Amino acid sequence: MENRPESLDPADWEPVRTLARRIVDHAVDYTRDVRDRPVWQDMPLEVRACFRGPAPQEGQPLGHRGSCPLA
Repeated sequence: MENRPESLDPADWEPVRTLARRIVDHAVDYTRDVRDRPVWQDMPLEVRACFRGPAPQEGQPLGHRGSCPLA
């Protein structure tokens, strides 16, 4: 086994880069269209249901959404 220091860095940075680009694209689209949306929206019932269950007890992979429709 290779003797290298413990790190939180991913083994492969390309999925991080891809996810970061998606996040920036989403943020720009959200900001562009913010004036077209109402100031307040009720939380969809299927999203609200996600908060009724227990929180994950272990870490999840970057970009993991689980069974909740939070995308």
